[in-house]
Amino acid sequence: MIAAGRLWLTSSKDFYLPGYPNLRRSPRWAAPEMRVVYWPNGCISWQLNLYLLHVRRSGSTISTVNTYASELSLLIRFLFEFEISIEEISDDVLVFFSEWLLRRKKSSGNHINRIILRVISFLEWYQTLLIDRVLVGALGQGAQVTISLRLLKGGRGPVRIRTQHHAMVPASIPRSVHPVSSGSVSALLDSCEWTAKTNFRRNRDRCMLVLLADTGIRREELTWISVSDVIGASGDRRLPVRTSKRKGNPFRLIPISDVTHRMLMEPEFNT
Repeated sequence: MIAAGRLWLTSSKDFYLPGYPNLRRSPRWAAPEMRVVYWPNGCISWQLNLYLLHVRRSGSTISTVNTYASELSLLIRFLFEFEISIEEISDDVLVFFSEWLLRRKKSSGNHINRIILRVISFLEWYQTLLIDRVLVGALGQGAQVTISLRLLKGGRGPVRIRTQHHAMVPASIPRSVHPVSSGSVSALLDSCEWTAKTNFRRNRDRCMLVLLADTGIRREELTWISVSDVIGASGDRRLPVRTSKRKGNPFRLIPISDVTHRMLMEPEFNT
């Protein structure tokens, strides 16, 4: 039973998708640390996992596949809680699901809409495996989930088509983001002296805090930085950082100050 926690497990780092023997070890079939979704009672959700395999085989990155797994695991939890099967999803069920997500108060309006659209994409794929059942379609097609398409004109870019469903909620209200004050950063740095039990942890914590404060990178991006990256920045003081929340996690160069780089290069920070 895994009802109380995340509804997925992660494959090994050397996991590959099933494929033709002469192609199996190609990068396209690699699926290291890909998520596998389960129902809250521990049974595997074969429909969702087949969809995730389809997404990966179509060329999406593992990080994208895992994001889809996380979003669709919320659908699985909802369906299990209210004893609804995937094949029974309808317009009313999607509206109920949207309200359920709102009541959880863990997702913004924009995030809820992304989840709804991901569910619709999954159902569009899943209905290709079914006979005499239309899960998703336009009004008048007898579909269980009725969608409409809206044309969005960009400034100078191409026209985009956006899927619409009445389960979608108003977009999130823009909020003000207030940076951490310099006083708070100083207090955090000072706390390293008494919260860490060893010199290694003290130096590690200070290093992480200084990098976050100096560069403004995300926490996940911080964990990807290696000692060789820091050494490589000795010349131009530009630190290569993998970008999270972007397809393929591309690298970008982040300027760091001389003071920060000298601190990182001190012997005690590299032990």
